Amino acid sequence: MRAASLLVILALTVGVNSCRLAPTGPARTQPEDASAAEPTPAVAAAQPASTATEPMTTELSQPASAPVEQARVDFDQDVRPILEARCQPCHFPGGVMYERRPFDRAETITDLGTKLFTRLKDENDRRVVSDFLAQQTAVEPAQPRH
Repeated sequence: MRAASLLVILALTVGVNSCRLAPTGPARTQPEDASAAEPTPAVAAAQPASTATEPMTTELSQPASAPVEQARVDFDQDVRPILEARCQPCHFPGGVMYERRPFDRAETITDLGTKLFTRLKDENDRRVVSDFLAQQTAVEPAQPRH
């Protein structure tokens, strides 16, 4: 029984490999001179499939100058809900730290910058805040502090 199974597997393997090596184009006639014959299917499979003169184009060959459009991060819709979930008791109206650092204002977050990450541990939250900070520095040049 094992021998029969092995023979079936061997036959299937040989059949699949011969299908892979079989020419897929129209039928060709073999030249009479064997030395001038085209390479055998096994040799042809080892050679590059195409010798086209046109260069291949892929998405990677796009010019690097094409800008990548990044979604704009809105403070009220994207950043503030994160801060409300993480910093609500202290830094929002009625909280102990609200007067010093009101997190319901975009200016406070811009002033704090990445110092805010001491409390924000989630990578997605950090990415949203980082994108917001990058937008703010791109829009408004940094002003010197007094």
